[in-house]
Amino acid sequence: MRRRWSDRRRVAWLIIVIADAGLLVWGAMAVMAPDILRIGYESFTGRSWPELADTSPMTPEFITLLFRLLGAYNLAFGVLAIAIAAVALRHGDAWAWWALLVGNTIAFGAPMTYDQIVGAIGPFELLEYAATFGIYVALAVTAPLSWGGAVKPMNDLTGSAAAHGVPPLRPGARARRLGGMQIGVHVIKYIVAPLDRWLYRLTRGRILSTGRPIGPILLLTTTGRRTGKSHTTPVFYVREGKRLIICNVNPGFEHENPWTLNLRAHPVATVQVGRVVTAYRARVATEQEVERYWSHLVDIWPAYQVYYARGEQRVLFVLEPA
Repeated sequence: MRRRWSDRRRVAWLIIVIADAGLLVWGAMAVMAPDILRIGYESFTGRSWPELADTSPMTPEFITLLFRLLGAYNLAFGVLAIAIAAVALRHGDAWAWWALLVGNTIAFGAPMTYDQIVGAIGPFELLEYAATFGIYVALAVTAPLSWGGAVKPMNDLTGSAAAHGVPPLRPGARARRLGGMQIGVHVIKYIVAPLDRWLYRLTRGRILSTGRPIGPILLLTTTGRRTGKSHTTPVFYVREGKRLIICNVNPGFEHENPWTLNLRAHPVATVQVGRVVTAYRARVATEQEVERYWSHLVDIWPAYQVYYARGEQRVLFVLEPA
């Protein structure tokens, strides 16, 4: 199975490299030979390019400059996309998949939209459509998703990951380094967490900002202690039977996380694990429970230990069905 996946990824990155090489050629042609713009202008307006130059001499120069800039963008993106596909996607990095999906959608979408507007649909333009189709197929077969249905509880202490037929997931080196840095804390808080909240709801936890989840994650919805409004945040968890254990560690340079304050004020919260949404009642873990669960939580997200070493402030909650 692993060999089949490796072959699939190899074919996929080759398709993307070939398609983006074509985009690179188009960009180079737009930069060095912008005269092709005249064909599009005359087809769209029904007027001649020399007539435009006679009427408004600066207008053709400005339009040509914009066309050259579009070509330069496609040229630069083509080089970057080829490098990403040949190195990062080839080795299975989830961020590369996302970068190529978004980047190629924009890079191919712009000239294709231009072609449709000016009515320039010919053999060359059809190659753009074919290349775009090839890229989407290549990305579809290498999507960093778990296609096996509902999300599996990776860290059930009563059965462990082996009981579910999967190895325990660990964060990659990049995520580990980012999570242990002060700037990483802010990136996760203000960028990653909101994005993951949206992706989790959309895909029921199958895919997050890292691609496939790097550990067992749930969506915790608490009631604001002051506003009474609902607040949802993604949180790593450990499962033991019907219990879910979550934690927050203050690295020392931030105030206490709002969701921990909310749980203290309103212990009943809503939890989504995969597609299942359940009401839970939270309580602060006892010292014995902290000792029991702490190592498992650190195993999921090692940055917890880094935070605790800095701030020595941690709180674990035990969630039990309400």
